[in-house]
Amino acid sequence: MVTSGLLMAHLYTDMRPSGRLDPDEIKKAKVDRVALRRAWGFARAYRGHLIAYVATIVLAALIGTLPPLVFKALIDNALPPGHRDPGFVNWLFAAAVALAIAITGLTWSTGGWGPRSAKA
Repeated sequence: MVTSGLLMAHLYTDMRPSGRLDPDEIKKAKVDRVALRRAWGFARAYRGHLIAYVATIVLAALIGTLPPLVFKALIDNALPPGHRDPGFVNWLFAAAVALAIAITGLTWSTGGWGPRSAKA
C-alpha cells in the first residue's frame, strides 16, 4: 500500500518490464490526503493561474473539435458537383482559417501559463 504523497512516483518505479503499470498496484494505491492538502496549500497562491490554464486548455480542446465539422460541411454541402456555392465555400474557408488561428493562439498561450505561474 502506498502511504506517501508521491503516488505516481511510486507507481512508475513499480513498472513491469513491459512498461505498463501493474493493475494490482493501482488498485491498492491510496492518496495521502494530508500530503494532498499540503500540496494544495502551496498551490493556493497560484490558484488563478491554474484555473486560467485549465480553462484555456479545455477551450482549445473544444475549439479543436470544430475544424473536422467545417471540412465535412465543405465536402458534403459546398463542393458537391452541380451544387457548388462559392459564397458558402468562402465562408467555410474563412471559418477554417479563423479556427486555426484561434487554436494556435490558445495553444501558444497555454505555454505561457505554466512558466508564469512558476515564476510568480
